[in-house]
Amino acid sequence: MKKEEMMCKTNQLLHGLVFSLHMDNLGFWSEDLNDIQPVELHLMKMISETPDIIIGEIRSTLGVPGSTMSSIVNRLEKKGLLRRIISARDRRSYGLKLTPKGIKKHAEHERVDLLMAEKILETLNDEKEIETLIMLLSRVVQNLKPEKS
Repeated sequence: MKKEEMMCKTNQLLHGLVFSLHMDNLGFWSEDLNDIQPVELHLMKMISETPDIIIGEIRSTLGVPGSTMSSIVNRLEKKGLLRRIISARDRRSYGLKLTPKGIKKHAEHERVDLLMAEKILETLNDEKEIETLIMLLSRVVQNLKPEKS
């Protein structure tokens, strides 16, 4: 198979995966997630995994301009899912903290993510196939990670 054919096939399969799992419409899996954008969910996950993360670090990791970051934070704050806090690490900087409502929304997102992973794994025949998939996906993710500057 030529490189261009492989790229087209990969693109087709990735779109098929997103379409089949309704990854572009998490409301399909849970009504609680139909009012939130993927980047907002990603931000909430980062906050949950790194409680004292500073807004500038989040912006850098997501690779978004300050104005975009402000819009995302403002939307989530308006929805009552997070609040700005003064960072304990750097009192000159702001961090973010999930509210109880945000913690609940994040937990629902985690539940849906695991359901999607389960659906994918159910399509494979045995543990060896699962391990191969995990190894290949790990390699792809590792090689696509942006370099820290």
